[in-house]
Amino acid sequence: MSKEEDEETVAKRIQGEAVMNCNEIRERMPDVAAGFSELTADEGKHLESCEACAGQLKAMRSTMTLLDEWQVPEPTPYFDVRLQARLREEIAKPQAGWLQWFRRPVLAAALTVILGVAVGLSSRGAGRILERRLPRVRALRSATCRR
Repeated sequence: MSKEEDEETVAKRIQGEAVMNCNEIRERMPDVAAGFSELTADEGKHLESCEACAGQLKAMRSTMTLLDEWQVPEPTPYFDVRLQARLREEIAKPQAGWLQWFRRPVLAAALTVILGVAVGLSSRGAGRILERRLPRVRALRSATCRR
């Protein structure tokens, strides 16, 4: 929108006239283009003043017209026969046993537990090392601070 259109919109709002913006009309455009609803007076005024929205509505209407004229192609005569054959093949495939389904989640859970135990043990070991060295660190710190 240009600066003049913005000023015109502000002037109409000050005067109390209903002003429709592009976002409001675009929400209803698919229904209007398909013929499910009609344009309101405000929408008509907006389309007269906004070339972008009018062009978009025109394009949507032409698309809807093309879709109305489109005919669904008939499936080939052997479509159902081939579909039934593929379904039988899929059903006849050997199904994975419950162990194969069960192995993956159990393996992931076991690895998680092992990792958790390893982290826990390593953090305890680090804590013990710090506990053993803490008196030495305090002694060194107090000796260096006295100088």
